[in-house]
Amino acid sequence: MPLRPSAPPRSCSSPWPPPDQGGHADLRYVLAVARSIGRHMDAPRIVVTKSTVPVGTTGKVADAIRAEQQARGVAIPFEVVSNPEFLKEGSAVADFQKPDRIVIGSSSPAAIEAMVTQSGELVEP
Repeated sequence: MPLRPSAPPRSCSSPWPPPDQGGHADLRYVLAVARSIGRHMDAPRIVVTKSTVPVGTTGKVADAIRAEQQARGVAIPFEVVSNPEFLKEGSAVADFQKPDRIVIGSSSPAAIEAMVTQSGELVEP
């Protein structure tokens, strides 16, 4: 079953995760959402992280989703895309509505193409 690029992307967004006690980004909420997606996913999806998170987070998100699927005994295809927002304090709404840049990262050309189509912008990968 192919990914559904025509389905609107759904994402949960949070600002840069606060540091944990060791000074590293606290990803527990990001990974909790990923686990929830893995528990409830019923069709192929593109999962989008909107937070500006450390390098390697998309892999952790994919691992969390995959682990929940394995616990359910299913293997539903999905791709994880990083699409961070660059919002400045005091102008976040305007920055969201008219971003000065759009960054899309994924190992899946199909997922990137779907995101470019959804963004309505001409974006070079």
